[in-house]
Amino acid sequence: MSKFARGASRGRRTAAAGVVIAVTAVSASIAPLAAQAAVPAFPDNITIFPDRDYVSIDGFSEHAGEQVTIEVRRPGVGVVGSATGTLGSAASIAAGNPAIEVNHPGGLCWGAGGGLQVTPDIRAGDVVSVKFAGTVVADTTALDVAVTGGTLTAPTTLVIQGRLGPAVDPAFTEQRIVEPALRETEIGRRDVRSVPGPLANAPKGGYASGLNVADGSFTATYEFLNADTAAIAAGGQYQVMAWQDQDADGNTQGVTISEFGELGGPGMGGCPPGPVQQGPPSPTDVVVRDDGDSTSVSWTPPVPTPGTAPILGQVTARIVFSSGTGPCGNAIDRRSRL
Repeated sequence: MSKFARGASRGRRTAAAGVVIAVTAVSASIAPLAAQAAVPAFPDNITIFPDRDYVSIDGFSEHAGEQVTIEVRRPGVGVVGSATGTLGSAASIAAGNPAIEVNHPGGLCWGAGGGLQVTPDIRAGDVVSVKFAGTVVADTTALDVAVTGGTLTAPTTLVIQGRLGPAVDPAFTEQRIVEPALRETEIGRRDVRSVPGPLANAPKGGYASGLNVADGSFTATYEFLNADTAAIAAGGQYQVMAWQDQDADGNTQGVTISEFGELGGPGMGGCPPGPVQQGPPSPTDVVVRDDGDSTSVSWTPPVPTPGTAPILGQVTARIVFSSGTGPCGNAIDRRSRL
């Protein structure tokens, strides 16, 4: 291994003994292009929760019990997060349980199985892929959708607003409010939903809703039967979901669900921190040698964790050499290792 960079010439700076030696770590890389597979087809699916940096995988029962790698790749950057574990059993998948989850209680941490030790900050445009034996079998792109707020504009009227990125098909969107307390109202379910179109009664009754999309934003309007139910809904979690494909049976494939107010980072104890919390790494294998009239320094540049702040500063050390013997009569080694 080169002390400067793999496959590159050795880094070397010289200075007289007793002066400050500065090692500047500057690294740049070009991410290799990766072939994408395709959005999974039902019953397989990939669901991305970018606000929680959480991914849920469904189906893939033909690979039940096999080792699987979930990878997050950022265009122009490369892999920013990955986790490897064992897909669920065929019986568990058939029962409707997720095949595997990452960054969610009961699932894997990002970095499991030897992946990057970082919880990726999943962003719009990132591609989440499912790999078996090193081969990508399906992938999904995180879509640019988000709720920006909600308010009761009248005692029984709740309006939710948000944005849709240019790559989002307005026909493949839905806004939801999740609040378990709604089960105890005339709605009788834990959520209410709004789909593109004018205000219309919900199929199972209890409220009316409509979703208007224009100029990269959306407005979901809910009309409830009474003010108490409207107030309960207003205190729920606002979500917006979008998907890349939809089959003839209405199954939504390659899904992104944005959850208003949720925070990213490790989803459970023991998972690695996010890139912002880690900061840039330091150089390794720094070796200082006395070459007589000068001092040489060699080092291995750090490999930046994807998403961390760029390395712009310097690692410095003051090297002071003394001649002769130490206070206890021992010879001083003029070769120092940091």
